[in-house]
Amino acid sequence: MKKEELLRGQIDILVKETREIKKKQIDAKMHYEYCKKVNEIVINTLKELQKFEIMKGDYSSLIRLIMFYQPYAEYEDFDNLNYDKNLKTTYQYVNKYLDEKLLKDKDFVIEYVTIHLLGLAYIDEKFRNDFDVVLSAVKSDGYNIMYASENLRDNEIIVKAALYRHNPMYPGYKPKLYYVSDRLRDDEEICKRAIEENLSNSLYVSERLKNSDEFSDFLLKERYGLTIKDLDTMTIDEIFKKICQEPKFSILDLPQKYRNNKELMKKIEDM
Repeated sequence: MKKEELLRGQIDILVKETREIKKKQIDAKMHYEYCKKVNEIVINTLKELQKFEIMKGDYSSLIRLIMFYQPYAEYEDFDNLNYDKNLKTTYQYVNKYLDEKLLKDKDFVIEYVTIHLLGLAYIDEKFRNDFDVVLSAVKSDGYNIMYASENLRDNEIIVKAALYRHNPMYPGYKPKLYYVSDRLRDDEEICKRAIEENLSNSLYVSERLKNSDEFSDFLLKERYGLTIKDLDTMTIDEIFKKICQEPKFSILDLPQKYRNNKELMKKIEDM
């Protein structure tokens, strides 16, 4: 059997072993020792396997190995409360063992950002302005939009793909619309999609849209199930109780004419 086939077989063994380990109730120390063992085997396999895959231009097994490896990289340095630090540790450790040729190969980089959360942050900066790479990255994880070039954060196709990839906000990060160009924060279709994906995106739409009755209607309906016509039939006290006392309330949720209402603003200030 060829050496590369043996290496690929090693991946299958690791995956099978890991599944078996996960089925068992093991204590923290045993889990730590297992992760250290996996770490050592994976690094040795990674070093050898990439030699074959670089020659053949087929990165499927290597990508599979890196994807499997993410939870075990530098295990002792992981911090349960620091998601960003954990990601950074993983990528830096993985990249340390990858041939420079791979990290400059566009085909490999596209596969790499497709399997890695926020993978765009840890590749060569030139690829952050590459349409194909960035599109693959944001389709995999919409928050890769943070690391796209300024030029591509102003690209409708890239931004829409990032917004259509629904994922929860990472701890410490802002809603996706925050990272989008000013021009696209004034695009009604994009902003509506952003708000459907995460209501917090409403904080970052343009001033023009915030002051538009049509957009205010959309926002009221999304957040409170109301329209401007509904508000116009309500007293100030009713509006205050129905909207302003909601935990999710933001002053920007109100149409402009209600933001200019002194009685309502006084109630909000006194909350």
